[in-house]
Amino acid sequence: MPRNRPSIRDWMNEYNRLAQIATARGLAVREYRNLRTSNDEARARVESLAARLGVTLLIGANAGQVPTPTGIFTVRPVVTPRIRTLRPRRRRVPAWAPAPAVPAFLQVEYPVDLQFDDLMFGVEIEASVPNARTNVEIAAELTNAGLPCYAEHYNHHRRGHWKIVSDGSVTAHLPNYRGQFELVAPPIQGRDLERQIKIACEVLQRIGATVNRSCGLHVHIGVAPSIDNVGFFRDLVNLYYVHDKHMNSVVSPSRRANHYCKAFSPTMKFNIDRCTTVGQVISCATDRFMKLNLASYSRHRTVEFRQHQGTIEADKIVNWARLCARLVIAAAKGTQAVETDFAGFLNAVELSDSEQAFFKGRYDRFHGASI
Repeated sequence: MPRNRPSIRDWMNEYNRLAQIATARGLAVREYRNLRTSNDEARARVESLAARLGVTLLIGANAGQVPTPTGIFTVRPVVTPRIRTLRPRRRRVPAWAPAPAVPAFLQVEYPVDLQFDDLMFGVEIEASVPNARTNVEIAAELTNAGLPCYAEHYNHHRRGHWKIVSDGSVTAHLPNYRGQFELVAPPIQGRDLERQIKIACEVLQRIGATVNRSCGLHVHIGVAPSIDNVGFFRDLVNLYYVHDKHMNSVVSPSRRANHYCKAFSPTMKFNIDRCTTVGQVISCATDRFMKLNLASYSRHRTVEFRQHQGTIEADKIVNWARLCARLVIAAAKGTQAVETDFAGFLNAVELSDSEQAFFKGRYDRFHGASI
């Protein structure tokens, strides 16, 4: 019986053919000897590259057609997407490797009077999406809405565009839905964050995306040279450690003791307090599955806030980003963490009246909830 669905090997050969065309055009696209990914992601990778090049596909439901620049095809694939996660190959980094270079978007100093608009953000939105919508189609929807986006294979690379990648921790909870979906923003300056997040959430809601307990919201904030010092990291850890109960009180109970967002232990806090260099701080915090992830500094020169539950509501995302930013700004100013009640915590990190009103509402909803 003839096979009517290309295999991963078929998609890899097609991708390598397109990679050769890209290389001939002066684009840095490498070929693969083994695609360690799912069939659906392999197809999405081929379609995305073909869309960029405007080259006719030789296999798949769209064979013989030239995709548009946005990656939209005139014939919808008839195969229901199937996600099968394989662990990506990890590259070993020798202990003597030099510190990562400062990313271009962080080479400009933050001003002394640091404000939300000055900070650089990265946002990762985890969700479950309908089976009928492929990652390439969703990326095209975002592109058409004004957020250039590509469907990519699993990776942690910074991009100049939005990207859709797989995330093995996200599971589906509804029939005809799939998990392993994560929408990742490029570096965004604070003054433009709300606009882009609103567009992204509108598109996700329009296609029928949803969230469940397996989903999280991650916010990265860039550590520019002007705040890149050991005092900043120690003060930020102290703020999160001392006010952990207050941070817990504004998120879902499922995010208070979660494998993917763990709290600092007293031992780790003690060790960080004794550090005298940034390198020592990062060495003490190598576990990236923390509520406040400092390990992201080694790869991206950011600190990552992982505690918020999954959401596709723009106001929740933006306000959480504002709270995270207030903690970063307070640490940059050397604000000392002091035991206080919830209202005192909001005042200590200098939230605005509207921000305080939002988080008091979240406190009223969540602080008494049990895990």
